[in-house]
Formats: sequence, C-alpha cells, structure tokens
Amino acid sequence: MINKNILYKTKKKLIILNTLVVGVLFLIFSTFIYAYFHNLTYKAVDEGLYRRFEIFIKKSKEEFRDPITAINRPLGPEGYIIYILKDGRIIHGYENDIANYIRPYEYNEEVKDGITSYKYKDHNFRELKKTQGEYTLEIIKIVDVEVGLLKQLVFVLFMGMMLSLGAVYLASRFLTRKSLEPIEASWENQVLFVQDASHELRTPLAIIFSKVEGIIKRPESTVEDEMKNLTIIMKESRRLRKLVSDLLKLTKEDAIVMINKSKFNLEELVKEILVDYGDIASLQDKIINFDSKLRNINIYCDREKIKQLLIILIDNAMKYTNSGDEIDIILSESINYMNIIIRDSGIGIKEDEIKNIFNRFYRSNSLRGKNIEGSGVGLSIAKTIISTLRGNIKVESKLGEGTSFYVNIPK
Repeated sequence: MINKNILYKTKKKLIILNTLVVGVLFLIFSTFIYAYFHNLTYKAVDEGLYRRFEIFIKKSKEEFRDPITAINRPLGPEGYIIYILKDGRIIHGYENDIANYIRPYEYNEEVKDGITSYKYKDHNFRELKKTQGEYTLEIIKIVDVEVGLLKQLVFVLFMGMMLSLGAVYLASRFLTRKSLEPIEASWENQVLFVQDASHELRTPLAIIFSKVEGIIKRPESTVEDEMKNLTIIMKESRRLRKLVSDLLKLTKEDAIVMINKSKFNLEELVKEILVDYGDIASLQDKIINFDSKLRNINIYCDREKIKQLLIILIDNAMKYTNSGDEIDIILSESINYMNIIIRDSGIGIKEDEIKNIFNRFYRSNSLRGKNIEGSGVGLSIAKTIISTLRGNIKVESKLGEGTSFYVNIPK
C-alpha cells in the first residue's frame, strides 16, 4: 500500500507552505493598509496644526502688535492649545493646571522644531513647534481619538489575519487532500500493477526455470525428446514478451502523440487483423463475425494507430470470452465519424468497475484468481490513442452477458 508517512509529510508541508504564503501576503497587505491610514490620519492633523500656525502669524502681523494680544483672540476650531515662549520660558499659555498637564516643562528642551508626537499622562499629543526670532510658538493637539482609531484598525487587521489564516488552513487542508487524491490513486494503481506484474512474471519464469533445469539434467535427451518442454518454454517466453511489449507501448503512446495521416481502406485493415485471429478463434471454439455498413470504405487517419487500437480491443474481447462465445465487429459511419463496434458475449464487467477499466494498470479484483493473462495496460493505451485521434469511446457491459465498445473516429 501507499507509504502513509510520505503522504502525511507531503500534506503537512503543503498546508504549512500555503498558510505561510497567504499569511505573508496578508501581512504585507495589512502593513500597507495601516501605513496608508496612519499617514492619512496624521496628514489631516498636521495640516490643521500648520493652518493654525498660519492663522496665528497672519493675525499677529495684520491685526495686533504682538503675539501676546493675538493669542487672546479666537483662533478657530477648538481642540488646539497654543503656548508662546521667549528665551525658553513660557510667557503665555493657559493659566490653570492644564498647562503642566498638556505641556510639561521638561519637554521644553526635548521637543524640536517641526512636528513631534509624544505621550504624557495616558494622553497622546501632536505638536508643531516654530521659532520666529526671539519667540517660539507651540501649537498642540490632543490626538487620543486618532490614536484610538488606529489601534482599532490594528486590532481589526490582526483579527482579520487570524481568521484568514484559519480559513486558509482549513481550505488548504481540503484542497491539499483533493490535489493529492490523484497521486494517491496513481500510487495505488502502480502498487496493484507491481503485484500483477510480479505474479505474471513469477509464474512463467518459474516454469521456464524448471523446464530448463530439467533439460540440463538430461543431457542425453534429443530435441525431439524435449519438444514438449521446449514448447512450454516458448509459450511462457511469449507471455513475458507480451508484458514487456505492453509496457513499452504505453510509454511510447505517452511520449509520442504525433499523427501520421494517410488514406487507407478501413475494411481491408479489419480483415487483415482478423486473419491473425481466425486460427486462434477456431482453436478456442469462438466465433468472430465481421459486418461492414460503410458507404465510403476509405478513411484519412493514422493507419498504425487505428490498427493498434483494433488489436487491443479484439484481443481484449478474445481474452474475456469463453468457448462458444461470439465476437462481433461492426463498421458504420455518420457524417463526420467512422463508427466501430466491438461486441462480445463474454464474462462482462461489474457495473461499479466500468469507470475504472481505462485506468492505467487497473485489473478487476474478480480476475486476480483466474488464469487470464493481462497487465491492465491495453485499454489505457487504447484510451490514449483515441484521445490523440480526437475520437471518443463508450463502454456498455453486464456481468455474465458481455461487453460492447463503441468507438468514433473522425473521418
């Protein structure tokens, strides 16, 4: 069976990788969003500070004689606090305790000209400091609301990231499991194929080895004396060659999808193939019927691929029929397609197994105990050929009654 540890490790790595990739992308996106709103928020605050500064300077120059008088006039929207310093000493500001609360004296040396943010006594402040000659002007705004909104934004982004990572983790587990199902199925099919191939190889090899060993132990025997054993060796060698040939064909069909088109007679091709199967059918007491309803017997397609397809389907019908069964090969045509029907009255296929018969290396469980040769490769090759020729194939079967393959090939 499939190595569960390898599959588990692969799933784990894919889930972690997908979650990390999405997490990093979301973190970059969240950082961008926060930076954008942070700059947007403080840009509005800073514009307000500079606007208050310009208003104050304009009033002090145009309407009043000194800044002390200007500070006592209404300066517009509430929420701004103004201090005037001369030689580092406050000469005007709020005369109550709020002066030390809003602007502590120890900040005097630390705050530089320009925009500065600081926190004092659980409040957040944004300050504009400008020096004009011997006077220094400080305009301060409490930005608790803005900071609170940014903190809420951080919380929302963090929760969004956590929820997204959770959703991505669950989705990644589901998608990873789904994406690995074909690999797991393929692995299982290959394991089954190895089991079948081992059985197919072991039996003829054991027979060949035993027969050759017997011949070696009888050096005085002639070829005529050992004819029976040599015949068995030849038969088993053919079985081995057939298995290897099927594997090589499968590899070739996967690698070579080029079509060599030519005009040929489809009826003659079928008759040519049936010549080889006629004697086999007689020996096995089986009947092969051929019926052509073609008006135009010529087709423009890849002759070798059509031949290989017909051999696979006819050989499949021969393999799964018993003595006295019949195999019908019917040719017909429609406007754009040549239609091929290969029908047998053999053992049939279980309904739940029909969907799997074109899978590579697949063999029915019911056949494993029977002495029926096969590697589960032929129908997979047939499916590849039909796909290459842009045709289609359909199967109908009933267990114990027989199987019909319907093939449509473009003319």
